[in-house]
Amino acid sequence: MADTSAAELHLTVVTPERLVFDGFADHVVLPTHDGYIGFLPGHYPLLGIVGTGELKYIRGKDVRFMSVSGGVFEINNNHIRVLADVAESAEHIDIARAQRAFDRAKMALKSREDERDDAGQATAALNRAMSRLRVTRRVEP
Repeated sequence: MADTSAAELHLTVVTPERLVFDGFADHVVLPTHDGYIGFLPGHYPLLGIVGTGELKYIRGKDVRFMSVSGGVFEINNNHIRVLADVAESAEHIDIARAQRAFDRAKMALKSREDERDDAGQATAALNRAMSRLRVTRRVEP
């Protein structure tokens, strides 16, 4: 049985290029290949595949988001390690660039509906772009 005495989770998010986040949270929600999963202190050990979407972490009243896509995660002893292919906090996302990527992916998907492989790649690009745009809209001015 997992230790439930700790009040916080240690969250580490890294990509092949850099450390994106290393800090503490009371609650973490991340996208997996099969849907979203939430973690609280004392969660049982688990390995999984990171999906495309918004990773949310909460500490007290502070709620933060980042866009993640691909990779793996592990939780053990209240430490969540996310080894993501791509991870960006809202503050580091270029909104205009994300919007252009969204528009390109939408057009690519529309033009490749009959080509299954290309349509899958276009859908993945569209999902990544939508995640990035959603994360930027969650930042309070």
